[in-house]
Amino acid sequence: DLPVAAPIGEGRIAVHPQPIAAGSSAHVTPKQPAMLESFSLGLALMPTRLPSESAGVLVLQDETGTAAVSLRIDAQGCLSITVRASDDAPPLRLPLALPLRRWALVSLSVDAAAGMITAGVRIIGEGQGDPCGLAEVSQAITPLPFKLSGMLIASDDEGPSFDSKIDALRVRTGAFPREAI
Repeated sequence: DLPVAAPIGEGRIAVHPQPIAAGSSAHVTPKQPAMLESFSLGLALMPTRLPSESAGVLVLQDETGTAAVSLRIDAQGCLSITVRASDDAPPLRLPLALPLRRWALVSLSVDAAAGMITAGVRIIGEGQGDPCGLAEVSQAITPLPFKLSGMLIASDDEGPSFDSKIDALRVRTGAFPREAI
């Protein structure tokens, strides 16, 4: 354990290294599956190495284990999001390439009532004057409601695992704007 200064408790906390093998991924099953129609998703993402083609970042699975929402990153560092819909909508691609070893906040809002999905990404700056990036795109869609029964993190079970850091993953019922996610 290593003592580290912290603004909580007695001013110090004990931390220890957490070894995580490259290419690690996780399958998370909620205790109680939730029905999602309109929902929002947010996560912090730091690419450490880009895939040669594309790799799965996150998949939300329905009760049959099928992907209802899929987030992928391509070889240029751009994210694409596929939401299962009744109108076979193409993936929504964010035009901003994520730089390596920089945190980015990724958001997705699915508004079933409005028939719209909106995805956004904001690259976190490293101080005043540091160039950051921001992109947001929307697409008309008729999303199909599903019961969230599992999540694949840093994988999609189809291709390579995504070599990255993922943190602060949140899924909320209701469609919220990027700033609120």
